[in-house]
Order: sequence, then C-alpha cells, then structure tokens
Amino acid sequence: RGDLSVERLLVINQAFDAIDESKDGDISIAEIKKRYNCKNHPAILDRSATREQVVKEFLGQWDKARSDGTIDRSDFTDFYHDVSSAISDDEDFEYMMEDTWGYEIVRYDEDGDEVKKFSEEASLAVSNSVPSDPYQDDVKEVCGLIFSPPCDFSGLIVRLGASQVSACPSLTLPQFASALSSSARRSGGSLSARRAAELVDSVLQSVQKGGSMIDTLTKQELKNGLADWGLPLNIREVDAIFTFFDRDNSGLISFDEFLKGLRGPMSGRRKDLVNQAFDVVDKTGDGRVTVEDLKGVYDCSGHPGVVDGSMTEEDVLSHFVDTWDQGEKDGVVTREEFMDYYADVGASIDGDEYFELMIRNAWHIAGGEGAGENSANKKVMCLFG
Repeated sequence: RGDLSVERLLVINQAFDAIDESKDGDISIAEIKKRYNCKNHPAILDRSATREQVVKEFLGQWDKARSDGTIDRSDFTDFYHDVSSAISDDEDFEYMMEDTWGYEIVRYDEDGDEVKKFSEEASLAVSNSVPSDPYQDDVKEVCGLIFSPPCDFSGLIVRLGASQVSACPSLTLPQFASALSSSARRSGGSLSARRAAELVDSVLQSVQKGGSMIDTLTKQELKNGLADWGLPLNIREVDAIFTFFDRDNSGLISFDEFLKGLRGPMSGRRKDLVNQAFDVVDKTGDGRVTVEDLKGVYDCSGHPGVVDGSMTEEDVLSHFVDTWDQGEKDGVVTREEFMDYYADVGASIDGDEYFELMIRNAWHIAGGEGAGENSANKKVMCLFG
C-alpha cells in the first residue's frame, strides 16, 4: 500500500480538524453524528439499519481497542490510509472526503500560503478573457445544413454519401462541400461552391483546435453527468460502471465503448450478415483474410486517401486489414476478429435494416428486402422481342 501522499494526508487532516469542533484532539460520537453524511449508505437506503446504527458501525471500524467511543487523529488517519489504497484517483478521494464530512478542502502554494479560490466575478472575468472559437458560427451553420431535416446518425451517413466500410465513415473534402450544397438546396436555399469550401475549412480548423469534438469521458465526467440526470452514485458504484464501459483499461470511455456497453451483443440477423460478408472477402475459403483476399473484392479507388494521393490502393487495403485485426497484429484477420470489428461498428447503428444495407452495399451482397435491400449492385433489365 505504501505511504500516504502529502496531498491525501493533508485532505485527511483537514477532515479531522473539521469534525473535531472541540479541538481536543479526539472525535466524539456526537461530533461524528453531526458531520457524518450516511444518506447513501446501503443499509440506510434499504432501511435495514437506522442512522445511529450505521454511525456506530462506522465508528467501530476505526476504534476496536478503545471503549470510550472516541477516536484520535492516528485512528482516523490509519482508517483512511486503508480506504485510500483502493482509490487510485486523487479527485475521487477528495470528492469522497468532502461529501462524507461536509467540508471544503483548503489548498496551499509552495510558500505555504492559502490558495484563494476565484470569486464568481473573477471566474467570469477569466472566462470572458478567453477568446471564443472563431469558427464556431460556421460550424453551427454546417450543423444546421446537414441536420435539416433532423435525422439520426445512420441517416446522416447516407445523406453525406460517406464510405461505410470502416468503423469511421469517411468522405473526401469535395464530397463534403458538395453534400453541404445539396443540403442547402434541399432546404430551399443555395450555397456557392466558394462558401461551401469555406465552411468545410472552418470545420477542419475547429477540429484541429480541439473545438467541440470531444468523444471521451473521464470517471469524474461520468459521475457528474449521472448526477446531473438524477442518479447520484457513491465511489464504488461509479468505479464499477466505469470499469464495465472502459474495455481497453485506458482510463477513458470512448464513444464507441459507451455505445457498445449499452447495445450489448449483436443479434442473430446481424451475425448472419457479417458471416456472409466474411465469406465474400475470404476468396480462398481458408477462414483467414489477407490483403491478397481483398484485391478484386473491395474497390478503394474512391477512398479519400487515394483520391488526394496520400495513400496507394495497397496502403488502403493494408489499413483495412489492420483495422479488422482485433487481436495479434499479424496481417491476418480471422472470422472471429471480423465479427468483433463489426460488433463495434454495429454499436453505433440503431436499426437492423440500415446495418443490413451497409453490409450488403459495402460488400456487394445481393438481396435484402425493404430498407435493407442492396442498392449498390448494378441492375440490368433485359427485354426480349
């Protein structure tokens, strides 16, 4: 477990000082009762114990040897030393202490002087001094164009005409500009080619500046977001939920991880379609997909990288194989890895019909009914006289 950090020891000592109102170096049960916030304790929530019983049990965890119902600073520090070892994030530990004991942590600078918090007026002045995103208005205009009329993510991909093979649908910059012009006409307006190009450039500049395109969640953000929606959780519950979603143990929940956790496993219908796609790609029928298998199956001449000259068709095919290669990066994709890849892709696709359309069109699999019918294959009508 190691020693407590200086920061956490400071937090613990400040909690003790806040509870010890008599300033005699001991905390009495009366002082514990006054300060201890146990409203989220499981026994309180299920009404299996009273507040007094929870407080006594809580006090007993610190003070096994003494019979006077009090604890000293050493008992208090030892207890939270044990608690601290199970909480890796300093912010989580501090939040727990402040929430449990109802005090505000005071911080000090290197010279030992108290660090004053900004007043609301000072905070507002600082926020006003930060320059706003100069591309914000253009980005809003783009959003107004491509989401008019409103549509879901699947409809947006179709509307933009983006490539649907990879987990991240893509399109060239000229295609994006053309889609904006089409959206303007659909809304009864007009958009010049020059203005469309300016809007595309503004979106790119905003993303490169780290504008409003944030697609990960920290543990603190998850906790705050759930609390904002009326679901306040204790530290242990937040840890359990965060661990469930954070599949790659990166300490962040990506958008795809969040969706995959909510969606659950793929349906049988989707699995059948993915198996059909794999059989199309696996030209040799050996259950393994390589770059050689992809040649002649996937036409990457329209890929954005090929169009702008930054990638060759061989580079694109190798990139696809590497993207599907979910396990060991050996340049070979098994059926299981292919299935895992499309499980991730499918997490962001609501309807089975659009998923079927995406698979059939991407791999030129004929068939389907209704909205899921293949629309990419060339159809020929023969007339006999």
